[in-house]
Amino acid sequence: MSDSAVLLSRRPHAPPPRLVLWEEVVLPLSRAHEICGQARRRLALMLAARAGAPVLWIAGAPSGARLNPCGMQPILPPQDVIHVAAPRAIDRLWAMEEALRSGAVPVVVAELPEPPGLTPVRRLHLAAEAGSAAGRCRPMGLLLTPGAGGAPGVETRWRMEPRHGPAGEAWRLERLRARMLPPKTWRLAGGALAPGPERTAPGGPGTAPAAPPSAPAGPGACAIPPASGAPGAEGWGAPRMREAGALPGGPVRIPPRFRPKGPGPCREAAPGGSGADARADTGTAGAKIRRVSDERRQSA
Repeated sequence: MSDSAVLLSRRPHAPPPRLVLWEEVVLPLSRAHEICGQARRRLALMLAARAGAPVLWIAGAPSGARLNPCGMQPILPPQDVIHVAAPRAIDRLWAMEEALRSGAVPVVVAELPEPPGLTPVRRLHLAAEAGSAAGRCRPMGLLLTPGAGGAPGVETRWRMEPRHGPAGEAWRLERLRARMLPPKTWRLAGGALAPGPERTAPGGPGTAPAAPPSAPAGPGACAIPPASGAPGAEGWGAPRMREAGALPGGPVRIPPRFRPKGPGPCREAAPGGSGADARADTGTAGAKIRRVSDERRQSA
């Protein structure tokens, strides 16, 4: 069958090779991925253990932070990891690119001080694809970046944070970016993955969205202005509001000459009357309009 016939065929094509850590935690092979968060090294070790030995781990100078063999033992045997020391970030990216192009190891990990640019990430993709064709395996690159990451062009981006408590060890795993899957959050505890809470708000963990302002009490009160000194408190109309006693603080009370005359939430009842009186006046006006309309129709 020709290539054009295969492309036009309705038969399902085989999915690209991928590494499945859990049912929804899937990383395509022969690509470069990014892992960030405080527990990024743990997630990288878990992926490396699933992919198989050996693992090439590229980090900074030997005098810097290093993996703890005792902490690695429950996840991945320390003897399965080959350590490479490169002080400069550009040297780590070069070593990672050459290792991926060789296709000699299934997983190449590089610890970086900041997310790389788009061009280095593209070079890593091409090197991993070349290694899949020439080597003995389909290599996968893992970029470990601090903070929230943000390397452009990566196949997927993951974030893992510790969430330990009295019940035991737990982690929060987030899929921040994937080409074919939406962002999602899980809770990892006891080796099991369960759906977790929604992603945190920009204000930080536990930040609740701001509640809408409640309607002010009393006739004529239409809106609640910002607190004194807040942005927008001295906007258009502030001098007149100040004359009406609305600023600073308290609900904004629209002066009578600026209030709408029709019914609505900002309409104020007539002096000495109530809302029922206003509705009665509206009904009387409607009756007058109908009577005049009938008279004109009869005269015509």
